[in-house]
Amino acid sequence: QEAATSRRSRPNGLVMPDPRIVSYSLQQLIDDPDALAGYDDPGGYLSESGPRWVEFLRGNPRRAPDDLVIVLTVVADRIVGSLRSIPVALRIGGQTIRSVALRAFFLDAEWRGGGAGGMMLLRVLSTTRSVIAAGGPRPETIALYLRAGFTTIGPLSRQVYFNSTRPLIATAFRAVPLVSGISVALDPFVHMYYRARSRQRESGVTFTRVDQFSVDLDRVLASRSDDHMVRESSDLNWVLTYSRGLSAYEMWDGDALSGYCLIRTEDRAATPIPFPLPPMRVTSVLDFHVADPQPRVLSQLVRHAVQCSKADGAEVLEIQTNRPDLLRCLKNAGFVGAGGFKVLLKTPPTVPADPGRWRMAAAQGDVFFSALSVGRSHAPETPAAP
Repeated sequence: QEAATSRRSRPNGLVMPDPRIVSYSLQQLIDDPDALAGYDDPGGYLSESGPRWVEFLRGNPRRAPDDLVIVLTVVADRIVGSLRSIPVALRIGGQTIRSVALRAFFLDAEWRGGGAGGMMLLRVLSTTRSVIAAGGPRPETIALYLRAGFTTIGPLSRQVYFNSTRPLIATAFRAVPLVSGISVALDPFVHMYYRARSRQRESGVTFTRVDQFSVDLDRVLASRSDDHMVRESSDLNWVLTYSRGLSAYEMWDGDALSGYCLIRTEDRAATPIPFPLPPMRVTSVLDFHVADPQPRVLSQLVRHAVQCSKADGAEVLEIQTNRPDLLRCLKNAGFVGAGGFKVLLKTPPTVPADPGRWRMAAAQGDVFFSALSVGRSHAPETPAAP
């Protein structure tokens, strides 16, 4: 399918070709593996769109053949923008509805403000009644979502724990020798602070690392009464199959299976936005569920994450959540706030989204898939603006 947006004039008065909005379904990419091969792609928008990406989409337990999986903005034969969508399921007010998670919403700078970003979003909305988006979109993109009828159900609160103060010191001081010296001197005092706050009590909660989750976990997950992005063992195992650096754990309370968590450790490059951060090694609790969220259980989840981060040599541990009970445990353990992901949702009129009913971890919307390794990641500087 194709649609044209408004023309754009260059400063010299020459009129550029109309940008076209082009989209492809999963079945189209299965039937024609070379469907995307004819485009000029200097920005790398299709860099993770090879056979393994299509294989990943086919493995989705929520898939349907006519799913719209990629939308492109094309000028002549050159790709200047993209938007991907992945089918998911949401549980809202006791109803399970089919939805899609938006991913990789990007547009070249020279085409922002002309409506191309909105046209790509409208193409997705024309095929589904529910959409979820998450992460750190630009203010212009958030405004676009809100105009399209999305509701904000975040933000999440990002809580961080420092195994090393080097990243913190490096943010304030740029001289490398000075950073290392201050960090070495300061780290023992930070560790003393954490030990003073830690309340090591016997909880009876243990964690077992697994390669795949058993169907026994489905009984635990089926008991959830809050609004959430649906997780079943099939969803989790599908993501684990294509994951990069993702560790899966079953949570046991005595002899009873009581939840799970997904933990990832990665080396992050320096980032200039939203504020300058140095390169660092980070452990993230990407996703979790606790069937019986008593303080002793949540505290053991936090301790487990700290232990994993230290074992992986991470300088920083981050946990994102909007659960008040977990936030209290994190504060008691010495974590400090540092922003957090935004989550936006569009649902059918008959299924209103109540932000107060949602319980979330970092892996909402497209962030659920952020540990995937299905090809070289494309990461333009900024996402699409309306």
